[in-house]
Amino acid sequence: MANEKAAQCYQRQDYIQAASLYTELLGILPREAVSSSDHYVINSLLNRSSCYVKLKEFEKVVADCNEVIALDRLNDKAYRRAIKALCNLQQFTEALEVSLKWLTVDPQSETARKENERLTIIVQALELQRQQDEEDDDEIMVMSQHDDVTMTSQTDKEKNQSKQQQRSPPESVFISPLASTSLIQHNQDSDENEEDTKINNDESPSKVWKFRAAPRGLIAEEYSLCDRMVKDGHCKQGLICINAHSEEELTEWRERFEEKRDTNERMDRVSGSLYADELYEKWTSANDGDKDKIMVDRLAGVKVHIGADLKVTVSHKRHVREWTFTITSKDSLHRATLLDDTSRENFHIFNITTGPKKNQKLLKMPRGGLQEWDNPDIAPRINLECVYRIKVQFHTDVYGTFRQFLVLDFGKEPVIYQEMCVNNSPWAEVEKLTNDLNVLEKSRWDMTRIQVIPFGNTGQGQNELTLKDHDLSKRYTIPSVENLIHPSVMDSSYTLENYKDRMHSLLYIEEVEQSNSVSRYNVKANLQLADKFLLMPSNNSTAKFAQNGELFARLKLDCDISEDTMHGRLILQNVTSVLLAPVLKKQRDSPPEQVYEAIVEDKGKDFIMLRLSSDCVKDLDWQLNTDVHVQVQFTLNRLGHCEMHKALDLLKHFEWLFPKITQQPSSIPWTPKKQWSGPNLKSNLNAKQRESVVAMTTGHDVILPPILVIGPFGTGKTHTLAQAVKMIVKQDNTRILICTHSNSAADLYITEYLHPWIEQGHYEVEPLRVYYTNRWVQTVHEDVRKYCLIDDNFKFFYPTKTDILNHRVIVCTLSTSRHLYNLGLDEDCFSHILLDEAAQALECEAIMPLVLAGPNTRLVMAGDHMQVTLADHPCKILLCENYRSHKAILDYTSEVWHTVLLHLTPISAMYCGGCFNSCILQFF
Repeated sequence: MANEKAAQCYQRQDYIQAASLYTELLGILPREAVSSSDHYVINSLLNRSSCYVKLKEFEKVVADCNEVIALDRLNDKAYRRAIKALCNLQQFTEALEVSLKWLTVDPQSETARKENERLTIIVQALELQRQQDEEDDDEIMVMSQHDDVTMTSQTDKEKNQSKQQQRSPPESVFISPLASTSLIQHNQDSDENEEDTKINNDESPSKVWKFRAAPRGLIAEEYSLCDRMVKDGHCKQGLICINAHSEEELTEWRERFEEKRDTNERMDRVSGSLYADELYEKWTSANDGDKDKIMVDRLAGVKVHIGADLKVTVSHKRHVREWTFTITSKDSLHRATLLDDTSRENFHIFNITTGPKKNQKLLKMPRGGLQEWDNPDIAPRINLECVYRIKVQFHTDVYGTFRQFLVLDFGKEPVIYQEMCVNNSPWAEVEKLTNDLNVLEKSRWDMTRIQVIPFGNTGQGQNELTLKDHDLSKRYTIPSVENLIHPSVMDSSYTLENYKDRMHSLLYIEEVEQSNSVSRYNVKANLQLADKFLLMPSNNSTAKFAQNGELFARLKLDCDISEDTMHGRLILQNVTSVLLAPVLKKQRDSPPEQVYEAIVEDKGKDFIMLRLSSDCVKDLDWQLNTDVHVQVQFTLNRLGHCEMHKALDLLKHFEWLFPKITQQPSSIPWTPKKQWSGPNLKSNLNAKQRESVVAMTTGHDVILPPILVIGPFGTGKTHTLAQAVKMIVKQDNTRILICTHSNSAADLYITEYLHPWIEQGHYEVEPLRVYYTNRWVQTVHEDVRKYCLIDDNFKFFYPTKTDILNHRVIVCTLSTSRHLYNLGLDEDCFSHILLDEAAQALECEAIMPLVLAGPNTRLVMAGDHMQVTLADHPCKILLCENYRSHKAILDYTSEVWHTVLLHLTPISAMYCGGCFNSCILQFF
């Protein structure tokens, strides 16, 4: 009855009486354990808050909405009403916090996202206004511009108006809390000819530049036209192209260079070189110990105050931001410049005031700002402090990470620099890490208060392996925080002495970061229980069947998972088990008392298949072909990191990582006979592929550093290594270890090369394929299984020393090579170790097979040199001919990534219609 009376009062617009009745009703309703079927408390609170809205009692509105949110954290109406009330109270920062909380608990809410974006803009605008108000409070008066740049005939009345305009910004400068732009440029002059006034107030105006700025590091004579623009009328590199896109732009670049050079000469700078280029080149070429003599982030006698954070993260594609640098010093500031050429289009100096603290002079800026400012009024050192206020503005229309350095030069070294960084990323990327997995950000379960029921044995014959893995994990336990970072991490470069300690420390840091990433996320989802499922992918539609009271559970994901996303890599690479517990109504958001370990059995495009233990199924009374609602936490598999730690400790010959190139031949032994003749060389190898084979088959009496076979995709790197294997096994006392980054790449050597050769009678290349023992045999290609070790229970097992010595070719992945460590193999057991797709592997992962290398082992690494930073190396061979791609694909990738010039040579009619070409890539 009270509820009906309150509603009638509200309809009669008697809001005071309605609010009173709702208050009486709330006094008799329980406030705890609100069930899903009883929403009287929530509805009464919302109705009373609606009365307070009409009465404009916004503090009470906020209090009621907060109480609703505490009871129902997904109540959209409460969030909306609280934000509206806070905005009416002018408490925009608090409103922004409410929107963030709303977006956190309901990341799919479009309304929450829009509110958050709107309030972010408002808070940014208010912060800018606050900074400007602080400048007024400091009583830093900006002198009227008539003293330096306006006509001397200006009347007293006009002078007063000018001063009044400076004290009170025009309406166009006022920043409304509901403005739709992020920031508004301060003191934007309405003078149409503002860009014609030089920053040094010289009487002769500078030119208005029409085109983009010229690239740094070049002189006027080195500027040139873009060949692609001249030939095709467009350039795929756009604004980052270092060549001019028209004759007019080229002419302007040269004019700008000459004007800058004249300015530098007047300022007693070095003729013909830009200041920023000179400084950057000097700093980058200096030794590490001398860099602080050139640039530092602070300097005695100079105070730099910044009114906002220099490093920010935003989520608006179009964004404007500014920083105000207040510099106080008794020395005159000679120059201010933006150093980084990469982001020059995004950062500008657009406002400068100079002079004593209470008598500042505003310098006029060209429209669009400057990259560099020279002080025309350099005064000798005096006892009075001089204040410079420099405003730097950032703007962007695209997502990305933008960095810039403001350099302050006081006429001597070192100069001061201040680094600005804007990380602009869309909400979509954050949501992809959350929405795709129905993520709820909550604290990680406290395992000291929760009973964990382990899965138990993972299968017959696996106990010994599990114990070994457990011992390995205990050996490389993550150290405490204070001992986590070894001092070598701070060294400027890798050396033979610091490499091991440094890599150990970096591996621990990486594991901590991955653990934090995993531990931040929980998943609530429905599990579909089944007793069998088809493996994905599968060559023969193989099914798995649950046994001994176990069940399978299908965890459905809202979106596809792949290696290209953060959460995809997290699940596909680092998670092999999960902890789960049923969601109980009585527990709501409280942690469970008992959780069960489940094994990740398979991973599909949009699902994960779990194997549930018999204890889990029995204790929870879960039935076949039913759905259960559970909370799941993914756990990080530490084994991969521990394996890398072990490889670092077992590696004996660090000269493989730090080869003494100067003591070795600078070129590969080469003879025309080896290049073009011989029955063992396949006739379809091109010249560079033949050169690679010659290098790999060169006798061990010739000392060579690691051989690098490099080239873009489709140039036949794997084909070349396979042909070399065929040659090497014909030599005496040779044994080859082929390691790849993935199982599919390893199987390719067998299915495409070794198995066909064996069928042709070349039995000397019969390989031993070493597979991880937990891999299900049925998922492996039948031709590959012929060369694997499989026991009577149809499971893979690891080889013995005898197995290795009975074969000339061993094929495995980089990580699986660790299972050969403890076989007692001689140091020179492998005459050759070939690492394919080495550029895709982690550094410590690529080190694993090197534990098996001796001082005379021939080491070969193949990969795409554009996937890593490749140092200068005398023993590298670049494969140049592409056999796999269409011309249009090659044109684009070569131009953008590999910087190559294409010469097309048509091949015979092996391809339909001559649509494909063999493209010879000649690198500059």
